[in-house]
Amino acid sequence: MGVPVVSTSVGAEGLDLTSDDAIVIRDQPTEWAAAIAELLADRERRRRMAAVARSQVEARYDWVAIG
Repeated sequence: MGVPVVSTSVGAEGLDLTSDDAIVIRDQPTEWAAAIAELLADRERRRRMAAVARSQVEARYDWVAIG
């Protein structure tokens, strides 16, 4: 969808994504909230994360890639 993602390790289980480049994984509620606040304050990081994540997801999980 082209948006940055903050998840728990359980929520991201099974996804082969590079942490903090394509997805932010935090398991403690305060760390999770802080990660969201940091992303909301940094438009350029959100844009970069979204682009990296989309590229990695398309390369690994696109129908052509998995077919």
